[in-house]
Amino acid sequence: MTPSVRADAVRSRERILEVAKGHDAADLRLNEVAREAGVGVGTVYRHFPTVRALVEALSVESLRRLGDAADAAAR
Repeated sequence: MTPSVRADAVRSRERILEVAKGHDAADLRLNEVAREAGVGVGTVYRHFPTVRALVEALSVESLRRLGDAADAAAR
């Protein structure tokens, strides 16, 4: 986390991603994700201006976990 990123912004982003994980990518609606995450819709759009940006962030996170699992298995 860089010093300029507020801790509450990081928590909001994490909540948004956690809620979005529970949805099929084809059915993601940013307004619905905001409501379920308990954040304002502006907060969601600030972090993820499009559904595609949100799906990409979820993909990066999944790939990171997969890479970590592969590294652990290789050890």
